[in-house]
Amino acid sequence: MATIAPGTEVLLRAGERDKLRFPPPEDARLYVAVHEGALRVGERNRLTQVVGLVGDRLDWVGAVDERMLERSSGPPLPSARSRIAESLFWDDEAWDIVWPGPLLADGVRRPYFTVYDGDRPWMTLGRLPGGLLAAPLNDARGNPKWWAPRIDAADLEFVEGKPAQVELAHLWTVGDFQVRGGRVSDRARAELADRVRAYLT
Repeated sequence: MATIAPGTEVLLRAGERDKLRFPPPEDARLYVAVHEGALRVGERNRLTQVVGLVGDRLDWVGAVDERMLERSSGPPLPSARSRIAESLFWDDEAWDIVWPGPLLADGVRRPYFTVYDGDRPWMTLGRLPGGLLAAPLNDARGNPKWWAPRIDAADLEFVEGKPAQVELAHLWTVGDFQVRGGRVSDRARAELADRVRAYLT
């Protein structure tokens, strides 16, 4: 998966920002915030997690292919992952189910491992200045994964809900959607919040 160490400052290569439907602010400083475990699974899939800071404020989060990035000469940010954890579940924007649609801009093909884009549900985790912080929901098949906590169908309060896993390695800041598709049930939230925080610390 990833090869660039957590905390490394990076830049989007020329032309890559325009390929993203939810890009970071142009003035954001970007840092790798990938889980260290992702550095030990080989290079077949180069997906990594990146955060964007404007000043000292976390503004944007995205999971992009490392081929879209180049290393910067700036100093590292050891707290890159904890910045995400500090932004979770602080307001009533968490626990909604939304459908943000594609992560790539119109007309852009998928040359990279860019995430679970397309027509799928995402679970919101809170709000950043750049938009809603969210994680994609994937079909819960096979053995549960420690980085993808499971949600039972009964705890996903939307039509045709089915068991899902929250793909925490693929967090994005997506647009502000007025139409929400449902909510995660109250009874599932405490355990799920603990699992999300544990992954990000």
